[in-house]
Amino acid sequence: MSKQLQSLFSIEFGAPIWDVRSNGHLIMITERDEEKQQVLFSLFDPKAETFLWEQIRFEEEWWVSLVYLAQDAALFQIFNDTQDIELQSIFAVDLKSLEVLWQHENTRYLSASDNQVTLVANGEEKRSLDILSGEFLDVDAEPASGHGNLSYPSHFEETSSHFKTLQGFITKHINKKASGSFEYFQNDDFFVVSANFEGETGYSNELFVFSVDGELLLREKLDQDLKGLASGTFFIVNRELIFVKGKKELLAYSI
Repeated sequence: MSKQLQSLFSIEFGAPIWDVRSNGHLIMITERDEEKQQVLFSLFDPKAETFLWEQIRFEEEWWVSLVYLAQDAALFQIFNDTQDIELQSIFAVDLKSLEVLWQHENTRYLSASDNQVTLVANGEEKRSLDILSGEFLDVDAEPASGHGNLSYPSHFEETSSHFKTLQGFITKHINKKASGSFEYFQNDDFFVVSANFEGETGYSNELFVFSVDGELLLREKLDQDLKGLASGTFFIVNRELIFVKGKKELLAYSI
């Protein structure tokens, strides 16, 4: 009997899902409701299959985005002037209490780890801050390591030799020629491929999971009529395959 993947959850959202992030344990989902000009944030615990909080909004309802999800805090960015993208504010929110921990005006986000964030303020040299207190750190402070149980796929474009290999494999197994780019992940038992297909009305994007023996275990059409190539289509958390289907459905399978 062929092995089937176990479906873990499927959650429908009211507005299109713009972004999905994980800190290795929790998942934050960003919805963008263009009609209401609102950005909504929800924090989901996949192990407990419950939301810690749902569809919260900030005072700036549209020009706000999540830039990093740490173990205990989330970093958000606000564009203060849509005509000048350099004018930004960064603030941190406690994941449990939703309390704003700190905020820095006229500051541009550069990068973050689980214990610190690196910013540039008013065109000055970059500075590192403690992600919970917002206090400046010594220049020699070491960032914490990344989320070890969180994995992202490799990205292969048409110029890569891996692209030709994957294109031939997909064509052989589903009799359909992919183009543009692939996203690819493999573990000891399965490999996952996100493929783009060019059509008359734009690109479509499909997700495939195969056993290491080449048996097709899962096929999902994620999107269609896209103006460009899909990217950032899935990630792996604790051997759970997480992806968005049809812009509004978040799904997970055990892998």
